[in-house]
Amino acid sequence: RAFEKRSIVDLCPVALGYGPGGAFEAGRCARQLVVLGERVLSVVDARGPPTLTAAEWPLSFSGDREVVESSSPLGERVVSPVNARATSCCCSPDGAWVATASDQGHIVVTDRRAGRYRTSFRAHGAGVVCVKAASRHEIFTVASDGSAALWRLTGSIPKPVCVLRGLPNYGSGLRSSNVSINACMKPKPALQVLVARGHKAVSLALPLGKSTPLNPIDCSRRLFVDVHGQRIPRGHLNVEACA
Repeated sequence: RAFEKRSIVDLCPVALGYGPGGAFEAGRCARQLVVLGERVLSVVDARGPPTLTAAEWPLSFSGDREVVESSSPLGERVVSPVNARATSCCCSPDGAWVATASDQGHIVVTDRRAGRYRTSFRAHGAGVVCVKAASRHEIFTVASDGSAALWRLTGSIPKPVCVLRGLPNYGSGLRSSNVSINACMKPKPALQVLVARGHKAVSLALPLGKSTPLNPIDCSRRLFVDVHGQRIPRGHLNVEACA
């Protein structure tokens, strides 16, 4: 009910912790959701009254022009951030920060506990359709042009650890539902990535915890096969989501 007059773009659960509505606020145990609107980011306590919002911050995708241009490995096209709209959000595994993406390629990282912006940067030359938390210090972003990147958030300016190109973006293009990631710690920390759209998919593993950038990866898109091992041609399969 708190958002009945505003559109909800995305939402994600928040790990319990300190901060507005957190498990240790006033000695109560809360269950939180981050609710993303086009221009606002809200933290909602699911156990509270239906109209209660624990915290709310207006979204601003602006940033210094030089920082915005120099931080993007996937295109230097600069679009005025005034017209940017939010598209996706995610929360860190420990609930410390929330990352928000825009349709102009920007990423904003907000400190949930302090309610302050940590950083804002240009991640892609195209709109970001999906941002997901890969670890406490890394995020994975996917753009509408079929590119993706694993970013490390430590330091004054986030840096791309690995850049992917050539993800399947058939039809109306990639959406958040076409992307699935899973962090595995054994035998070595790695991020399992699956992107499926139309009749093709990409599956690969990216190392986590690296500070040295890796060479860009041109993805090899694979076809699906039926129970007889025969390739399923285009037009006979249209993958809309994966998990």
